[in-house]
Amino acid sequence: MIRRIAKTICLFVAVTFNIDAGANTHEEFEKRVKRHLALVGSKAIAAIKVIYLSGDVGPWVDTGMPVERGDLITTYAEGQQVLSYAFNLSFEADLAVWKRIGSGTEVFRGPAAHTFNAENNGSLELKLYPAVRWLGEEGEYDGEPPLNSLDSGGGVSILVVKWNPGTNVAQEMNKIVSNDNSIWAKVVIANVMEGPASAPKGWHFLHELGPSKIWSEEAKPGGSNAPSRAINAQINNDVSIITYGIDVRLTENTTLNWTWKMDQIPGVMAENTALSHDYLSIAIAFDNGQDLTYYWSKEMNAGEHYACPLPGWSFRETHIVARSGAAGLGEWISEEKSILKDYKMAVGGKLPERVTGVWLIGVGIFKKVQGAGAFGDIRLVDGESELKVY
Repeated sequence: MIRRIAKTICLFVAVTFNIDAGANTHEEFEKRVKRHLALVGSKAIAAIKVIYLSGDVGPWVDTGMPVERGDLITTYAEGQQVLSYAFNLSFEADLAVWKRIGSGTEVFRGPAAHTFNAENNGSLELKLYPAVRWLGEEGEYDGEPPLNSLDSGGGVSILVVKWNPGTNVAQEMNKIVSNDNSIWAKVVIANVMEGPASAPKGWHFLHELGPSKIWSEEAKPGGSNAPSRAINAQINNDVSIITYGIDVRLTENTTLNWTWKMDQIPGVMAENTALSHDYLSIAIAFDNGQDLTYYWSKEMNAGEHYACPLPGWSFRETHIVARSGAAGLGEWISEEKSILKDYKMAVGGKLPERVTGVWLIGVGIFKKVQGAGAFGDIRLVDGESELKVY
């Protein structure tokens, strides 16, 4: 959000594999970006730093770059945080690199090229995604990188550029493109023009995963049995959860009703392992911290259920296969699920008393395949009572 342009700081957080040819080491990365930024000159650039974050190092790293509220910041990322070399599991830069402006402030992430305005004063701090998960919105986390792992690691090279007030980012990057045809500068320009990711109206990005451009809205989608409007999902090596907060008493008669169309299942095999957990789903969140999520499986049978196989989620999320296989792909299908009945079957234990949210979940980071689908006509129904979510 642009609150003030008088003081403009643009920070390039660069972290990717081979976006520009030859960027295979941190030293090569530093030489390349500094050579390109020399084309911009000191009139626009106030200061630069080049920093490396190793996948084997856990704590927050202070860049030493001061930021004031309202300053315009651009981040660009190059690299990978490797979860497992053996299984080819990694987080790309947009998911791996997290930021905050001063300790005790909300953490956030963006795309590989990310332009935004600072919302508070402080020094820009950076961290790779924690080994397990975020514990809070201010960057508390669970799990450091293992001390003896031979299978994980990776790292990111980070360019931080502090621009002089009034700098036009796209214009300055165009100087690099005109002289060197730099791909990373083109990506920065494209992102400035495209703008930030936004959730559908009334929905919010789950803070643990941050914003993503997976989601978009469509008015009057076509096809038989189509809802009046839809939330579309396009998954491509990304992960996101959007939430819609509610507070509804849960009874034996409460059902979750929705209409969905699955065009491409993001999973390539059974989704119940940490190596294959790609899916697109709708979920119900409860007042006891649990959530129950319904998805369309590649090959598991409808009705099968299991605790989430991911660390940090296994104790709080349960998956139920609502549909399976290729039958019905590309068609709008209406569903109705008895929430308490399914909770007793799949989760058990003390029952929740209230529904606190509806979630839409898209995951495509494990096998790195694409997925596509859409949701609409989302309702909570209890007898004659009905709450329209979307």
